[in-house]
Amino acid sequence: MTVVVRSLEPGELDTAQVQREVAAQYEAREGVALDLSCPDEMPVESGGVFACRGTTAQREDVYVEIQIADPEEDVAYHWWTPR
Repeated sequence: MTVVVRSLEPGELDTAQVQREVAAQYEAREGVALDLSCPDEMPVESGGVFACRGTTAQREDVYVEIQIADPEEDVAYHWWTPR
């Protein structure tokens, strides 16, 4: 999945926004709610990767990686769950 967001702080992703958006997309794709926790600081640097961990409503552990795709004014990032 690819998401485009505006950084809250110059040079950093808004962690709360990322968590909300990825959890909503995960639920839409997988059909189960996800409580996600990402690092407090996610600097916007091309190719940067951040590990997030979560738990589904069914108590399954989920690992999500966030990768920065385009560190311009609007930040595009990709997320996936490694299999």
